[in-house]
Amino acid sequence: MSFEFASVIRMTIVLACAGLATLVLKRSSASIRCAVWTIALLCGFLVPLADSLLPQPARLNLPVLPAKESETVVVRSFVPETAETVAAPVARAPSASTPLPISDWFAIVWTVGFVYSIGRLIAASLSARSLVQRSPVRFGAMWIPLMSGLRNELSVSQHVELRDGGVTPPLT
Repeated sequence: MSFEFASVIRMTIVLACAGLATLVLKRSSASIRCAVWTIALLCGFLVPLADSLLPQPARLNLPVLPAKESETVVVRSFVPETAETVAAPVARAPSASTPLPISDWFAIVWTVGFVYSIGRLIAASLSARSLVQRSPVRFGAMWIPLMSGLRNELSVSQHVELRDGGVTPPLT
């Protein structure tokens, strides 16, 4: 199995496990589900890196068993070739019509999907950051008791700012 195909298979398993985990955690907070997907996508960088840096498993060197007595054994004599009969190996470029193996197609499709997913994650993070920077902070005596009550109810010890994003739909 090629390195690329093995990495694709492993990462697909990691992403499938993340999908199952988020289905199990569907009643938990969105931040936990987001953390599960973020960790799974970061494994997209670590799985191929770990595959290339870690030593490959040792190949099995099994002994060749001798032939049974009842079997016939064909022995071919070895005739050394002279310098005149040995032709230099010719390096051929692969022809343009050679189709890609299926494992290469899987690797290409998986890579495109992975790059697309990471791109969407980065774009969404930048969009949320931009929304926070553009939105004004709301102050006022009517908001202080509400914010204090919610912070105590949710056990949030950090400072929380109330911002007005305009007509943007609610988001986490």
